[in-house]
Amino acid sequence: MNNDKLELLPNVNVSVRINSQERSNVLVIPRGTVASEGGKRFVYVVKSTGLGVGKKILEKREIQLGIADSVHYQVVSGLDAKDLVALPGDVELHDGMRVKIINTESASLQGHQDVQ
Repeated sequence: MNNDKLELLPNVNVSVRINSQERSNVLVIPRGTVASEGGKRFVYVVKSTGLGVGKKILEKREIQLGIADSVHYQVVSGLDAKDLVALPGDVELHDGMRVKIINTESASLQGHQDVQ
């Protein structure tokens, strides 16, 4: 590292952040929503059953991921921005599981424009 102006003092600790990649206007999801199985990555998407108002189930869906930061993954394919992805909780999620939506705010990343 060049220190010609002597702005960096010896033996001083500093915190730095190095962005190796950055993309704007991408679809991102929390790392905690992504599971792996057999080398493939997937999430559980909330779907309507068509059997009445409020009847929802989980659908296991394979996705392809791009770059990531410490808390998010970029989704390259397999999800649409309108898809509602289930967050894991006290109960293990599985395909076809019946669910009740309590809060969609915590899963919403509207306004999150990039992953670094």
